Amino acid sequence: MFLTPGIDFLIRYSADYLFTSGIIYLILILPKYYAKPNWYISNWILVLSSFALRIGYRVAQPWIQEITNSKAAHARGAVLPPHVKENQIKLAKSLTQEPNVGYPQDTWSELLNKYGNTFRFSIGLDETYFTTEPEHVKAMLSTEFDNFEKGPTWFEDAKSLFGTGVFNSDGDMWKFHRSITRPFFAKDRISDFELFERYTDEALRKAKARLAEGYPIDFQDLTARFTLDSATDYLFGHDMCSLDANLPYPNSGSSVKGSRSSPASVDNHPSNLFVKSFLAGQELFAQRVLMGPLWPLAELGKDKVLEQRNTLDEYVRPFLEKGINDKKNEMSEEDEEKSFESCGTLLDHLLRQTSDQTIIMDEVWHVSTRCSHLTLTHGNQPDF
Repeated sequence: MFLTPGIDFLIRYSADYLFTSGIIYLILILPKYYAKPNWYISNWILVLSSFALRIGYRVAQPWIQEITNSKAAHARGAVLPPHVKENQIKLAKSLTQEPNVGYPQDTWSELLNKYGNTFRFSIGLDETYFTTEPEHVKAMLSTEFDNFEKGPTWFEDAKSLFGTGVFNSDGDMWKFHRSITRPFFAKDRISDFELFERYTDEALRKAKARLAEGYPIDFQDLTARFTLDSATDYLFGHDMCSLDANLPYPNSGSSVKGSRSSPASVDNHPSNLFVKSFLAGQELFAQRVLMGPLWPLAELGKDKVLEQRNTLDEYVRPFLEKGINDKKNEMSEEDEEKSFESCGTLLDHLLRQTSDQTIIMDEVWHVSTRCSHLTLTHGNQPDF
């Protein structure tokens, strides 16, 4: 039976609170049986007190943690980063609404200017650390990577989109996924400039044609199409053809000719549906992270991220099934011993490593997401 994130959350937390409250109730009720005969406390008062104490402990946890962390920092001659003073509700609203009504970096930029490169903020009862300090980032991603595991909270947030894989695993599983993908990101393997140039030219041609009509373009949408087409062609041997579809028209905003809705044939084009789901899945996942541990309450009716992932899987599954069939028909003993470098695509190599379609599909989305990040990085730093 499939449970939505919200229902699963309520069941798990209700069970936890009932169990711990029951233990507290048993402790509170013991004096009742050893007190004088005229001493009486209603069972309802004991029940309510049990729940109140359990909830009170949860509410007090941030202050307990603050004291513990302050003492630990002082013992090491350190200080805790500043804690933002902004109202929690306003902060959460700004962070979740900015991607739709503004620029995602606006709030972060304001906080960084005010509190420095590293600070803490709370949404609800949980505290989050935020840093752009180069030395801190280097430690987390490189020099002290093993000390910064993603952990169960991240896994719970990301499993609907990423399943398992290098972005959503620790330990041996992380090492396995990294070992099978890392060679494809070496400089000698990303030097196929002819392939990337072809998709770059096509993306620019689409942009120029739309601008010539007098309409602006959604640059994020355009770069997403370029990334998906070039990455899937290079890594998996199948072009998503998202650039073949017409770019979406603006529904509002200023342009030479005003707003215009995209025709249904454009909106319903398979590649457009794919791009929308790819972007929507990442945006919804980001909202989960920003909302903190209570995000399942916003998904009581359905798993919003899984809905987008299912759309993506439906589009890619035929490519995977074709690869599996080709492997069965063509692979010989000599093929089994091929080195990673001799495999044509990442998909070829994955099929030689495992027949588990779930692992392969998860890895496809991990690498595709990583490619979108590389597009941004190389756009800002061409010599990176």
